[in-house]
Amino acid sequence: MGRKGSDGEHLLHHAASFAKNPSQTSRADAYELDEITSVDIGSYSGAIGSQYPPPYDSFVGEGLRSGPGDGGGKGGGYSPSFQSRTSVLESAKPKVRNGYERFMRFILRSGTYAPHVSYERANPRGQDEPSSFSGWRGGALAAAITACIVLLINITFTIWAAVKSRSGVNIGSIYEGDCNVVQKADSWIHIAINVMGTLLLGASNYSMQCLSSPTRREVDVAHSKGKYLDIGLPSLRNLNGWMKKVLFAALVISTMPLHFLWNSAVFTTTVALDYNVFVVTPKFLNQTKVDCSQNATITYSTRGSWVTDFGYSLLNSTSTNNRLGGCPVAGYLLGNQTRLSRLNNEDCINAYGRGNTLQSKYGDLLVVTKQQPVSKPNRTILLDFKYGSYITNWTGSNWVCDSNYLLANNYKCDYRKVAANASSWTLNRIEPDPANRRYKIAATEEYAIDYCLAQPTDLGGKCLLQYSVVIMICIILANTVKFTCICLLLVTNKEHVLATIGDGIATFLERPDPTTIERPFLARNEARNFKQYSIRLPVVWRKSMASNRWWQAPSKTRWFITLILCLIAIITSGGLLSMGNENYKSSNDLNPYSLGFGAYNKDATVNIFSFAQSVKSTDFDNNDYLLQMVTVANLPQFIVSSLYFAYNTVYTSMVSADEWSRFTTQRKSLRTTNPVGQQRSTYWLSLPWTYALPLAISSSVLHWLLSQSIFVARVEWLAMDGSAESLSYMQVGYSPIAILIALLFGSGMVLAMIINGARKYSPSVLVGNNSLAIAASCQRPEWEKDAQLGKVMWGAIRQPQQGVPGHCCFTSGEVEMPIEGKKYI
Repeated sequence: MGRKGSDGEHLLHHAASFAKNPSQTSRADAYELDEITSVDIGSYSGAIGSQYPPPYDSFVGEGLRSGPGDGGGKGGGYSPSFQSRTSVLESAKPKVRNGYERFMRFILRSGTYAPHVSYERANPRGQDEPSSFSGWRGGALAAAITACIVLLINITFTIWAAVKSRSGVNIGSIYEGDCNVVQKADSWIHIAINVMGTLLLGASNYSMQCLSSPTRREVDVAHSKGKYLDIGLPSLRNLNGWMKKVLFAALVISTMPLHFLWNSAVFTTTVALDYNVFVVTPKFLNQTKVDCSQNATITYSTRGSWVTDFGYSLLNSTSTNNRLGGCPVAGYLLGNQTRLSRLNNEDCINAYGRGNTLQSKYGDLLVVTKQQPVSKPNRTILLDFKYGSYITNWTGSNWVCDSNYLLANNYKCDYRKVAANASSWTLNRIEPDPANRRYKIAATEEYAIDYCLAQPTDLGGKCLLQYSVVIMICIILANTVKFTCICLLLVTNKEHVLATIGDGIATFLERPDPTTIERPFLARNEARNFKQYSIRLPVVWRKSMASNRWWQAPSKTRWFITLILCLIAIITSGGLLSMGNENYKSSNDLNPYSLGFGAYNKDATVNIFSFAQSVKSTDFDNNDYLLQMVTVANLPQFIVSSLYFAYNTVYTSMVSADEWSRFTTQRKSLRTTNPVGQQRSTYWLSLPWTYALPLAISSSVLHWLLSQSIFVARVEWLAMDGSAESLSYMQVGYSPIAILIALLFGSGMVLAMIINGARKYSPSVLVGNNSLAIAASCQRPEWEKDAQLGKVMWGAIRQPQQGVPGHCCFTSGEVEMPIEGKKYI
């Protein structure tokens, strides 16, 4: 059976859990390895136990170790060259030659920086006792500080906004002014929100990965049961103990409010002026009193949301239907003609034709005809309407176009075309076509317009920058949960975790795993179906066993799920964008992509809420309706964040495989979370800065684009006296140009991932992040000590000869590539 002599005792002697000097052992690592005894290490359970020596037997080097002059490194020989390599550990660090290298050394935390050159020693303290916040705990401390800073910013902003707006729990205004200024401020605030969101979510993700990173003790327990854990990859299978599961779940759940609410905590409300328009004859300006018995005020009936019939009532009507009663306003304008501003036709059309949300400087309006209509010799007021009552599907959502223009242009009104021919501007009464009263208007008598008299006002053309204290409180609570969870992680978890591939290699080189002995080419797929007590026979090396494309690193299932979900999101977004453009064009001749980022337009809204057009003025500042719309507007944020998690995991798998493969072609020091000797450290866990930083920036940019693509649009209608009207409404608005850019940007990210997957890396056994597969590759020679502290390389330390199979593993000695068709163990 198996060899139970000096080799097994030697391994136990050097195992981390049986240190000679307990004072030099970290308390986090000072556990006793239960269920594994000296008979387990170095033992053989297969038929080959009596035929071949153990892979790290002490006599392996005898007769095979030779210097350069003896043919070492030539196929059958093996020259560990330890004497020549031990001096590297003691060598001084090369001097930093310039500021760029010093900067890169700080950023990478990987020793002296030099492009395309191996890093030298990164831990000058060597084997000194690590600080309380060394390794992953240092990164977790940085995550806690980040969460704390973001929390303080959120609290400070909420207090400042509450004091400034004095709105209590209702929606408050923190700025009122020009819409361009408000929209710029809104954009910058959303950039800040997305930067803070990226930092906070990054801190949360780092903590989740630390929580899901196993300890060596947990790995040993899993291996003793023939199971594996994931190293260097977030995994639910690694969550052992209720505390880890609770903290992990809390970090996940607290992310939900950030995705659904944060981007709508601050928003823009557009002020719309509901002004009166009177089309009058020259006689009106010469009279001293308005004749209110004239039948000139427009009324209408509706079917659903569409106007189906127009009618007219008296100017002095007091009916509340359609807000009638324009006689007092007409009287005020007549008596204050000298205070009105005279506008020529072109200026009048340009001022009022843009819509009341963009209406500025002017309010109530007298539109004066050139002459008295022959058919109405005694009329002084030909037409009277309020903007909100008149603008319908029949009028092309405008009032500056007459019925003949609307009929000729399929009920679309382009005020710019009318302004271009302002000298022949005409208006008329809107009348239903007798042949089809519900769905068609008739061509009626036209009134040639001479000029306009407009009432100056400072109410229109304004926007409000507002915030919701309820949403901010939800964000603060979620932020607090994250900060608390990260602090608890630091307090309750003090054991060293295996968070990177380098951590896994280091721990298995320091203390080889007895479960995976004699399995030199154990790949990820075989490790997933690992049979602990299967017969262990020499394995023939085939080049086909080595993977060399990045796309092979993530599993096919992971690729399929990620790409299918991304494809569904892209196709759905493209379809919705097309539908939105068609909807916009149906009521507007303008190019939908001419709208700005996050800019509200009444024709670019998602009308899915029954209350959207019927919010009472008393409810407009209430949070109930707002929260419903915010959930819909930020649904894409949550979907993209979920996709990004899958996207990031694919990159993590590919980069981990690339990091592993490099050990087959070059000797490198290990990248660990708690470096000793020549090991390298880093701020990142699984992804290097060259990937982590661009991915984080891309995620932040994409989330900002989404915040400008679909958003809550609030329009507050004001009467000319400044009072709020019941026409105020909330809708989910969208920006076609922002959606298009977000769609192209997201598609580019997916395409970049696919192209990156086509890259080649050095042929190596694909172990993925499987702990069993990693352990199998670290069955070092028994006589090699502290290999994990120096630069290591994977390969054949002994080639097959004289019926004895070769052996492959990580080592600090010399290695060769396995030979095609030869057996290894």
